[in-house]
Amino acid sequence: QLIIKEHYRGSNDRLWNGFRIFGGDGTTLQIPKNSATRGFFGDYFKHTVLARAFQYTELTSNIVVAPSIQPYKVSENHMAKQLLPKLVEEMHCYGQHKQLYVYDRGFISHKFVLKHIDLGVDYIFRLPRSFNPEITEYLEDKEDIDMPFEFFTQYGDYKARIVIGNVAKGKMIAVLTSLLDTTQFSAEEILRAYGLRWGCEEGYKLQKHALELENF
Repeated sequence: QLIIKEHYRGSNDRLWNGFRIFGGDGTTLQIPKNSATRGFFGDYFKHTVLARAFQYTELTSNIVVAPSIQPYKVSENHMAKQLLPKLVEEMHCYGQHKQLYVYDRGFISHKFVLKHIDLGVDYIFRLPRSFNPEITEYLEDKEDIDMPFEFFTQYGDYKARIVIGNVAKGKMIAVLTSLLDTTQFSAEEILRAYGLRWGCEEGYKLQKHALELENF
């Protein structure tokens, strides 16, 4: 915590277009089975104990700023929703007011998008094909799209921006973002910012293999 405090307080290092950019991602951990781990994480499997992990990582520095390991029955989405308000407030305390959060397609929901809006932070979510029929049609057309989009939901209404484009190996993806200014943030920049999220997955590989995260 002291390292994080010293790194962020009043600092402008490693910003993305003026933002602190964080990626949220989760994983499943296979940990040694004993009475202590069974009691805390749950005894759901015959030969092993599984746990859920989630963390927010700064995508320009690979610093893990908010980690959580919880019982297997706790979803990654739940942990993200638990950690987000605390991290936002912590960054405000360090003078980091422009914050951007990036997620893969498993985390998107209207309620979670609105949570970011309520907290006054920006977001980029990759969209699953099932999220919206109209957006699915655009994806199937396999054409680049950059357009405003308005959502009317039971939780509240909001305006966002849809960017559809090619990423690695010609794969078309759609992302939802609050970065509406197309002159300041091009579609290519939005997709590149989403691509930075890959560092979260690489970070888990390092923690599991080099740091033996599962061996405790």
